[in-house]
Formats: sequence, structure tokens, C-alpha cells
Amino acid sequence: MTDNPDLGIRRAPDAIFSSKSVPDFEPSSPISLAISATLALIPHPDDKNPSGTESLHLRREQAQAFAQSAFESIEIESELIDSVIQPGEALSSDPLPLHRKPFHPRNPLENESIIALIMLSTYEYAQRGNIAKMRNRAGQAVNAAINLGLHIKGDEEGYYSEANRRVWWMAYITVCQGSILSNSTPPILLYDPRFTTSGPTYAGDPGAWPVFLQSQQAITSATQFVIDLDATLKQGSNTTAIWDRMLELEAIIEPLIVAADSWALSSTPPLTLDSAEMVVGQALRGIARIKLNR
Repeated sequence: MTDNPDLGIRRAPDAIFSSKSVPDFEPSSPISLAISATLALIPHPDDKNPSGTESLHLRREQAQAFAQSAFESIEIESELIDSVIQPGEALSSDPLPLHRKPFHPRNPLENESIIALIMLSTYEYAQRGNIAKMRNRAGQAVNAAINLGLHIKGDEEGYYSEANRRVWWMAYITVCQGSILSNSTPPILLYDPRFTTSGPTYAGDPGAWPVFLQSQQAITSATQFVIDLDATLKQGSNTTAIWDRMLELEAIIEPLIVAADSWALSSTPPLTLDSAEMVVGQALRGIARIKLNR
């Protein structure tokens, strides 16, 4: 894709900027709005003072407007007509089918709201410093994924199988991250036997996903250990079990750190789809290494 930023105009004090070339267009799907929330934070190339207070405030204001619209779009797509006129009937109704074009041909429409929630979760933490809202959005994403059965796909094959794998495990990882950052117990079981969906596949680096998942699970387990240790010390309980758990954690984390420190990460830019997937794998390994050595 060629980067081609457009200049915008504002038709109301609290409205999202509209394109001069296509003034009536406004993104409407949850995922495009969530992506726009992040893109709006990137300074326009013609901005002469992108670090200035006014420019920063304007970009953050626009980003928040997109984020709010994304969340409202998610709510609209899950709305039931009967909820307004016959709430009792709504209990046995299904949401109306979506009739818009998919954002990406290899990802089913029903997954788009989950991806949007994952992106909004990251946005709330990284751009607004709101861990409570980050956890709320992540929880909504994982619940929506479970409602669609994305967690029990096993070794599913088919046109949408890779998208389903990636969406489920992104939701899982985001929920774990929220628990790590807030030093709280995750709302799901870390090793729930019902989570049978295979991990994502990266042709350029097939081993990247397992080590990334293991590192996230190890740090989440370490977070839970800190919570339990604090409770044990405050209550004056027997510490034997907690120290045994510490040794177990050390036995899990130390080999992961040794393996991570042996990786040679490439900085080669992507040229093809396969090489782009390789960069994703390398990024996962890099993130895993950072997590394990923090």
C-alpha cells in the first residue's frame, strides 16, 4: 500500500475530521475505526510542529473520537431490535446477521469486533494509561471469542482457520497482559483444558508462537505467585507451599531465558508475504525475550 494521507476538515467541534476529497465518507466497521484510532496519533507529514501541545492534543482528541466510535459500532452490531420494543422476546432472539463487506477476505465478519476490542484494549493502556479500561476491553474480547467457540477449534482446517486461531490467541494474550500489568488474577484459567485451538502458524518461523505463548504464561504465573506470596505473608500462613511454587517457577522460566538469549534476531525488512510473516515471528521472539528478562 502507498501512504497517501489526506487533509481533513471539521464540521463540528466534537466531530471526527472529514476528508476533503471524500467529505461524506466515515469509517463504520469496528475494526476500521479501531485502526483509525491508532493511525490518528501519527503526525501528518505537513504538520510543522508535530510535538507541539496543540498538535498533540488534536491528534489524541481525534484518536479518542475514533476509539469511542469503534466501541459504539461494536455495541450497535450486537444490538437486538426486540430489546427496544419487546425485551422479553429479545431473550430468545439472535443478533441480526451482518451484511457489510469484510475488512479482510481471510477473516470472517464476526471476528472483526473481537479484533477491534483487542486493539482498543491496547490503545487504552498504551495511549491513555487506563489499565481498568484495558482489562474491560480485553475481557469483552475473550468472552466474545468464547461465545463464537474460537477457543475449541482444535486443529481446524479451512479458509478461516488461521484467522480464527490468531483472533482467539490474541484475545487470550491480551487478557493475560492485563493481569500482568494490574498485578491481578486473570479472569480465565491459564491452562484451561477447554482451550484446544491450535496456535497460529508463521511459515517463516514456525517455532516463534510456542515460545511467545510460554513466556506470556510464565510471566502471568509469576504475577499470580506474587499475589499469593503477598497474601501468605500478610496472613502469616505456612510458607512451605509458596516456596515450592517459587522453585517450580524458576525451573520453568530459567530454561526459557537461556533459550531466548541464544536467538539471533534479524532486522531484515519484509519484501514478500512470507518474509513479512517471518518478521512477525521475529517480533514475537523479541517480545518474549524482553518479557523473560524484565
